[in-house]
Amino acid sequence: MTITIPESSLVLLIGPHGAGKSTFAARHFANIDILTANHCRTLLGNPPPSDARDAEVEAMHRTAVASRLRLMQLTVVDDTHTYPEERAPWLDLARRYHLLAVAIVIDLPERECKRRNSARSDREVSNRVIHGQKVRIGRALRTLRAEGFHAVHHLSSVEGLEQVRVVQTPLNVNRTDQRGPFDIVGPVRGRFHGLKQLLNELGYVVDNDNKWQAPGHRLLVFLGDLFGDADDPHVAALIGQLFASEVALAVPGPTEVALEHLLTGRPLPDGIPVAPSAIESIAARIAPDGLMADRWLRQVSSWPSHLVLDKGALVVAARGLPEEMHGRVSQIVRHTATIGDESAWMDAYDGRAIVAHAAGQNRAYSASGRLIDLSDSSAIVTWRWPERELHTVSKNVGRSVGTTDWPVPLRTVIGHHSIDTRLRREIRIRPEASAAALEEVSRFGIDPRWLIYLPPTMAAPDPSDRDGLLEHPDEPLHYYRKRGFSTLIVEEKHMGSRGVAVVCRDPAVAQDRFGLPEPSDGILYTRTGRPLLSDGAVERDILGRIRAGLDAIKFWSSFDTDWVLLDGELLPWSATSSRLITERYDGIAAVGQQALGTALQVARQCQQRLPSTPLARAQPGGSSRPTNIAALVAELEERQRHLSEFSSIYQRYCWPVSSVDDLSFAPFHWLAWESGWAPDLTHRQMMELSDRLAAAVPSTVRATRWRTCALNDQQSVAEAIQFWEELIAEGGEGIVLKPESFIPRGRNGLAQPAMKVRGAEFLTINYGPEYRRPQHVASLRGRKSSMQRSLAIRQFALGLEAIERFRRRAPLHETHVAAFGCIALDASSVDPTILPAH
Repeated sequence: MTITIPESSLVLLIGPHGAGKSTFAARHFANIDILTANHCRTLLGNPPPSDARDAEVEAMHRTAVASRLRLMQLTVVDDTHTYPEERAPWLDLARRYHLLAVAIVIDLPERECKRRNSARSDREVSNRVIHGQKVRIGRALRTLRAEGFHAVHHLSSVEGLEQVRVVQTPLNVNRTDQRGPFDIVGPVRGRFHGLKQLLNELGYVVDNDNKWQAPGHRLLVFLGDLFGDADDPHVAALIGQLFASEVALAVPGPTEVALEHLLTGRPLPDGIPVAPSAIESIAARIAPDGLMADRWLRQVSSWPSHLVLDKGALVVAARGLPEEMHGRVSQIVRHTATIGDESAWMDAYDGRAIVAHAAGQNRAYSASGRLIDLSDSSAIVTWRWPERELHTVSKNVGRSVGTTDWPVPLRTVIGHHSIDTRLRREIRIRPEASAAALEEVSRFGIDPRWLIYLPPTMAAPDPSDRDGLLEHPDEPLHYYRKRGFSTLIVEEKHMGSRGVAVVCRDPAVAQDRFGLPEPSDGILYTRTGRPLLSDGAVERDILGRIRAGLDAIKFWSSFDTDWVLLDGELLPWSATSSRLITERYDGIAAVGQQALGTALQVARQCQQRLPSTPLARAQPGGSSRPTNIAALVAELEERQRHLSEFSSIYQRYCWPVSSVDDLSFAPFHWLAWESGWAPDLTHRQMMELSDRLAAAVPSTVRATRWRTCALNDQQSVAEAIQFWEELIAEGGEGIVLKPESFIPRGRNGLAQPAMKVRGAEFLTINYGPEYRRPQHVASLRGRKSSMQRSLAIRQFALGLEAIERFRRRAPLHETHVAAFGCIALDASSVDPTILPAH
């Protein structure tokens, strides 16, 4: 058995009298490293026992141990230590000097301890004392780790005690033997292209074995925050290659600490300057499945809190570190080095070592200072040691604006595709579906340079078992509760036309950021990439009003952006669907009324002339069965009534549109802007932002009524259901339920991003005039929802992937592969809400 002891630590020997602790210590440790109370008593002249003399011995013993720990010397304390109160002062000293405490429990059988004790001539104790010590050690073995020991080694046999080997190892923060040269790299924050450019400029190359080679035996040292606002997943792969090639070291920053807590299911520590939603977004990108998450967790967990380099002349820590913590290891040191408040000690720092950090204090870039700040929001900053030179690369170097490959090569968007996204792996697109998507966009679509996102379909819930209802909130509430969600956002579902809006702060942004040939205010388009409005002047007017609202709520400065991507509904429905209404719904109503009117007239005449004669109703296959004429008349009257109600229902969602004042846009998703995107916000924050925008321009932006629902609160659930009932009683379509987090990860992985619950009146529009007849509702309960749910998840993943690629300024065809995939999935899928299972 091998016991590994950190070279700078406190070792506490624990065991009963006669267990051989002193012999063990003398065999495995240097005499100067071992401190005992008896040795201190000898130095004081072996005074006779008394309370005063014992206190002097104890104080001397503790002072000697504290002095050694302050100097980072390995210190072994040899005593029985069977009581918690005997161990506690030593643990307090280890914590005070930020060193690890190791317990070595020598727990030989009681009979052996008594035998050895009886053979001693100097300090034999009673067998009763040994028995009590053995009992207390048994209890201590269950609590030592909880008391604060970094490691506990248990030796319980004579053979094990004889064969054990003790090895002292350096602390992982101690790299004083590494003299450099070093390239210390400030926060990368997901900027893949910038990092590649930096490596190229510094002379790092890839050899024929696909390994990185460093110029002049240099070593990269990353100062944490490798992931962040750019969120390019290729950064994770590149950093992994550098580690595998043994040309890089890293210390964790706030992002890595938060990522470690998220992947292990722990709450984020207090004071961490990273939003939980941003960390969830990063985790979804760099660790989309369990295997990758486990790999990154092991890697991040292994990074030391800081590094002491070049014989202690250089210290590297993401948030900096005061001198008294250099080279030490504890929870406080790790917290201070990764996310702690650095301002208190930085102002007075005058230590021997130069500290390179990225705390954002803007202290100095020059070597004349003792603190070197490498944080910069506009560049990746590198400090070279021992040259003490700065090297910077702009965060946008090497990254196109997404239009350099215009026009998009056809080969990138046609044929068979298997698209990997951060949320879902290998989304397959069949060749005929990609061809249909290309035809849709090329014939009817907007300028593809605007096409950076397409919204997913929305899943319907499982069928309700309530009389006369196909959908009810009970089912989606159960769906989310079962997957471990505690809070939902419940939103009014508008009966309008789903629309995506790109709004530019200035028309020149369309050229500079989107690569359009001419200035533009933005665009409104449908979920299939078609123009939402045919009148360009009306579109510009609506976009101008939305922009004025964004100006009013100071959105541009608050979110550090010149553009925004919104998802919402344009009302009224008839503004964009007049042809559908005229050709489909009006046609059904007109033809149905005419046919049913004629049939009902004939049936009534037959009823008057032949009131008691059964009629023969034709059956499939040529057979017939008698039908009571009165029942036939009643059935035709019921069908005519349903048809009349059908006409009034869909007309309720239509009103005349004579000018832009008759239109309104209801945003509910704030999808992307230059400095962030949807996963950075919760749905609650999005709705609050939408409320502010609606209040700023109520004539054009319609507010969406919403509320929260706590799934473990029966009253809150009842209020959510009542909210749905009130909306449909007003003639509304229904509600949409969403988890608070934009990327909804539940117990079983990624859950539905949203589920709709519609009222019976709206479902009449969807399924036809006779939908509410009991036999039709019963038939529709057999519909399969699994296809639509799978489609919704895949389109959700593709839509976010398209946004992410645009935000990191990937070539346009990479964005279009994901966006076109959404249309292709629609082309290859049949909406299961239309057809019953059979």
